Amino acid sequence: MPKKLTNTNYGEEGRDRFFSHCTPFALGTPAKYGGDNSPEVKTDERLTDQEAFKMQDWSSELIERLFVHAENGDPLAIRVLVFIASKSTDLLETLAWKNTSLVEDIASKMWKWPANISKKGIVARDNARLMESINLGKKCTFKANAQPWKESTQVAMQLKYWLYVNREDIEEVCGLTRLTKDNWGKWFEVAWDRVMAWKNGKPESDPFLRRIGEHQGKQKTISAGLKNPKDSVNSNIRDRIKGAVEASFRTITKFD
Repeated sequence: MPKKLTNTNYGEEGRDRFFSHCTPFALGTPAKYGGDNSPEVKTDERLTDQEAFKMQDWSSELIERLFVHAENGDPLAIRVLVFIASKSTDLLETLAWKNTSLVEDIASKMWKWPANISKKGIVARDNARLMESINLGKKCTFKANAQPWKESTQVAMQLKYWLYVNREDIEEVCGLTRLTKDNWGKWFEVAWDRVMAWKNGKPESDPFLRRIGEHQGKQKTISAGLKNPKDSVNSNIRDRIKGAVEASFRTITKFD
């Protein structure tokens, strides 16, 4: 550590000694205000699908672990979640202003985008400018009445996104043409098969999905007198989950 300085009049030699122990200081104009648009670190390397999905899974697992701690009242976990969210949002915003066309290709197909919120008016104005710049939602295939707060809609949106990302493979393997009002049911069945494989044929075992099925109404007494009523109850919930998600999938899908 440098020798403690008693005041700010440390002279040129003291200044150099002090700053040599500090982190680098670089002040530049942010990209959104017309700053340099060149990348700070240049590379021609591109992530492979395997690398990208591995990073996605790893970061998702980490964030979910933090959420569990935060939900159980750990203030440090909340701090870390806020830091990760803020850092990611700030970097996305910088990227959007630096390379608008690259971000626009993704953002135009999405109905929402990560952003900071604040009571400061400048933040709201910057967000409005950013939404216009990246054409947020311009090519989104979700209807305006999608009701994103509904749990079944949230699942349907995830399935829709999965179908979009894997559309070329699905079209080739399943022999489907692009999603239309005539074949949307076949596309949904592909996505539902993925859910069934993900949950080993028992989507009702997932607490979030099960809640969707249970919300569709109280169990009827059709299981009474059966050898294994529990299996019948679970089967009913499974059918209700699929029915609710399928209905939401149809509701949110906008066709050309």
